[in-house]
Amino acid sequence: MAKASPPLEGVLPITDDCAFWDSVKDSRDVAELQAYLAQFPQGLFATLAAIRIRALGETGVSTPQTPPIGQRQNPAPGQIIKDCAACPEMVVIPAGSFTMGSSAAEQALANAAGLPENLTRPENPQHRVNIRSFAAGRYAISKGEFATFVRANGYQTEAERGDGCFAWNGKDWKKDAAYNWRNVGFAQADNHPVVCVSWNDAQAFCPVKPWLG
Repeated sequence: MAKASPPLEGVLPITDDCAFWDSVKDSRDVAELQAYLAQFPQGLFATLAAIRIRALGETGVSTPQTPPIGQRQNPAPGQIIKDCAACPEMVVIPAGSFTMGSSAAEQALANAAGLPENLTRPENPQHRVNIRSFAAGRYAISKGEFATFVRANGYQTEAERGDGCFAWNGKDWKKDAAYNWRNVGFAQADNHPVVCVSWNDAQAFCPVKPWLG
């Protein structure tokens, strides 16, 4: 069997190892560098990470690692948080409440306007709903973030496994097997929102901790 050609001198392969290191290489947080070593103990930059950890320890320069969302003590509404160096930025949404359903008067107006009662009846009973504070993504998930997830899991989207995604053919929107998140029919950079992904693809991406470490 022929051996694979060695990489060009000075050119690193594009791997999750490189992506993780790039996200922490300038950090002065010992915990983030240790997270890299835990994920890639034999990584390309393991020696460099160990040297930096020792140097930061000797100078006493270290900032505390941001704890995971579930371990944080009362993060303030509007605070931007991250579960790890490579994790998407999240914004803390305050707790609140709202009234779900519609009143009898509102339903009567809708019925008088012609809306059938079988469509307004499910609005009963009107009630208050309380929502605990939670964190939501600050930005849409980017193509680059989704690519990291795909590489870490060997994941294939439904469009890749099936008949593609919807694309404009000049007259209307039709599914085309030639298109998926990698090729959407127009130019995209890694910081653009990922598209041509389904609800099921999003559900596969959402448990970020197992693949982001």
